[in-house]
Amino acid sequence: MAGIQIDGTNQKLILDSDADTYLEAATDDTIKVYVSGAEDLRIGANAINVLSGTTLTIDSGATITNSGTANGFSSADPSSADGDTLGTASAEWSDLYLADGGVIYLGNDQDVTLTHVADTGILLNSTRQLQFNDSSQYINAPSNAILDINATDEIELNATAVDLNGTLDVSGTSLLTGRVGVVTAGDLGAGIHIRISDTGASVDSTADGLVIEDNTAGGGGLSILSPTDDYGTIAFGDSGDNNIGKISYNHTDNSLRFSANASERMRILSGGEVVIPPGAALDASSGTDEGFSFNGDNLVLSRSGNACFIIRRTSNDGRVAQFFRENTERGYIEVDGSSTTYSTSSDYRLKENIVDLTDAITRIKTLKPKRFNFIGEADTRDGFIAHEVTAVPEAVSGTKDQVDKYTEVDETKRLIPEGKNVGDNKKDKDGNDVPVYQGIDPSKMVALLTAALQEAITKIETLEAKVAVLEG
Repeated sequence: MAGIQIDGTNQKLILDSDADTYLEAATDDTIKVYVSGAEDLRIGANAINVLSGTTLTIDSGATITNSGTANGFSSADPSSADGDTLGTASAEWSDLYLADGGVIYLGNDQDVTLTHVADTGILLNSTRQLQFNDSSQYINAPSNAILDINATDEIELNATAVDLNGTLDVSGTSLLTGRVGVVTAGDLGAGIHIRISDTGASVDSTADGLVIEDNTAGGGGLSILSPTDDYGTIAFGDSGDNNIGKISYNHTDNSLRFSANASERMRILSGGEVVIPPGAALDASSGTDEGFSFNGDNLVLSRSGNACFIIRRTSNDGRVAQFFRENTERGYIEVDGSSTTYSTSSDYRLKENIVDLTDAITRIKTLKPKRFNFIGEADTRDGFIAHEVTAVPEAVSGTKDQVDKYTEVDETKRLIPEGKNVGDNKKDKDGNDVPVYQGIDPSKMVALLTAALQEAITKIETLEAKVAVLEG
């Protein structure tokens, strides 16, 4: 059978000789298209359906024109992987609308995705990076808690203010070209101004590279934290030496050290001793070390040549030293154009229970003048043995055979050696007890000598008067 046939019974329009390609209208308001016996297309009222298993192909060069809104597209697949382009350089698509939670998959294996997070933003899948220009400039999140911004040269932030809420960790070189303010805007100095709160103070123009300002209780401060077995240091350098001057704290022995001209010049030891030149605190009994040492108990000046201690008054007569016990002066040294006067307190307003000194000759007779030389010296001299001077006990200091001991003062101001306690005898380098030698102030014997002389004069004058009577 050839040509187009009409099957009125089945409401078909047959288009080929074997009757398997035809149009059918057996259903009210519906036209079905069969090819090779299979239904491929169905046209109904306001609807055209391409049935499952059928491919709709639009050849290259064909145009689909939309004069209104097209609804109902659920998906559109390319002809093959990487096979089609959406839009052209001259005929671009306008807008793309995706529903909440929509995902854009990139790559043959969809290794990169952009996911819409409703009412929040766009999520780039884990560990992926957003690149600019090339692979060396990008933003990525290597973990859930870290965001990296990478560039080969510079990351520039152009804004009137950058508000950082958290910790700034700088692992490389940081160059600050403007003034830095902390907590509030900095307004002092030419360099970095760290201002916690305003003190109202100004800053020295020769020391304004770093300014720390804090008006709260305790004030401002700078902390240098170091290992327990190492140093914390402030160095002063120039083009010839990067640490020509230094202030260093040694955490090993807890000493503070000061250096000038590239050498240590002074040290404060852990117990409070100030030592110049640096080293161990000077021992007044050693007789070998030279320098200056000061602590809560002693001031030691040791020198092999010239004077150990110099006091100079420049223009007029007067005092060069005064001695106090608490708030009361007990003596002084003064100079004039030709001599030095050593004065001890003797004002009547400082004294009470004043009586005449009597029986001075009897007391003088107890004195035992001696002639001797000091150990280590050949010259002999006149004098007394301290513990034998019982007639004027106030002239003698110390007690016979006294040795030095660790005291409460030592315990609070200086370190007591390990294994020693308050009250233990101090030892020298050879393990011997350290003696505390007695001394004598001969000036305190003058009053007794004067009284004894007056008594002797009185007796002489009495005898002279008796002789005169007898001779008369």
